Amino acid sequence: MNIVSNSCIGAYLHKQFLKKPFNNPFMWTVVDFDSFVYLIENWKNINFQNYELVKDEKWNFSIIIDDKVKLQFVHYKFNPNYKTPTLDKLGNILYYKIWEYIVEKYEERISRMLTLTEEPIFCVCNFNTIYADSIYSKEQLEKLSSYKNVHILTGCEQMNIHEASKRMNLFLSKFS
Repeated sequence: MNIVSNSCIGAYLHKQFLKKPFNNPFMWTVVDFDSFVYLIENWKNINFQNYELVKDEKWNFSIIIDDKVKLQFVHYKFNPNYKTPTLDKLGNILYYKIWEYIVEKYEERISRMLTLTEEPIFCVCNFNTIYADSIYSKEQLEKLSSYKNVHILTGCEQMNIHEASKRMNLFLSKFS
């Protein structure tokens, strides 16, 4: 199963539900609504190996895939004090060369994803997060519900990621 999520909940689902290595680059990331729709509508035509790493003024990193999809690496933080990638208690990876680590993980996971034959399952779960791009409006959720391979779990808006992932895990168990 290939789970692609709009938020870092995808990583929790992979750990709890699939219990396998991350098989796509959408782990610990945020995908804004327009990019998510583009992924759904154009999945088979996207060149995932055509990407660019970008950094904003606050040292937040994103990968732009095929000039269309913005993948925000919200849990990957530049920190000059860490000479090796280090996981903190908030779930962030700290590293003085975080851009190299992002590219390494992206390429590693893309190589796994490109060997998969099944269509991805797109999961959306609006849970209590500080990342505004991962929270979709009611109108956006209605648009996403028109796609056959999108699964939306509602009622998680006040939950933290652990609670929401448990609900999404139960929800997805119906599809395996």
